[in-house]
Amino acid sequence: MADYVERLLDRYDLAGVETQLNEWNNAPSVALRGSSHASAQAAAMMIAMQYKKTDILCYYDARIGQSVYGGLFDPLSYKPLCTYYSLKAFGELYSLGSAVAVNCPKRDGIYALGATDGTRRAALIVNTGSANNGSETRLNTNLTGRVYLVDHDHMLEETDLDPADFTLGENQVALVIG
Repeated sequence: MADYVERLLDRYDLAGVETQLNEWNNAPSVALRGSSHASAQAAAMMIAMQYKKTDILCYYDARIGQSVYGGLFDPLSYKPLCTYYSLKAFGELYSLGSAVAVNCPKRDGIYALGATDGTRRAALIVNTGSANNGSETRLNTNLTGRVYLVDHDHMLEETDLDPADFTLGENQVALVIG
């Protein structure tokens, strides 16, 4: 869709116009809201859009409490859900300031983004579990540091995974900080 919008704006000599993707939410059913699936899809969307000309992404919605579309917080306990932690992980990269190139397997369902502040570096890697790549993907990252996972069992929790060589399961998000 971002490519289509860019082509259309170019056709009408509006190439410099700010574009936004507002009120996006990737959990089409209540059962998926805040799930590992929604979390991985949200992280994948944010990574994919870094390579597009879209200026702003606005997730819908982030309110705490009852909401038809809210996917970041449990409406009963108000505790953060998986998707919240994917946004938080993306924020870790954003805080570093500069995007860096990442060699990522060219397979459907695998997304990666790196960042640095000149001293510290981090990578966000996502496996959405596409049917084309199977449910697990082994990654050889050549990174050092710590690996944090986001899925139904991990809420951006540090793991004992080797950041240089680990397997990322279906609908998992990994933040590697070095």
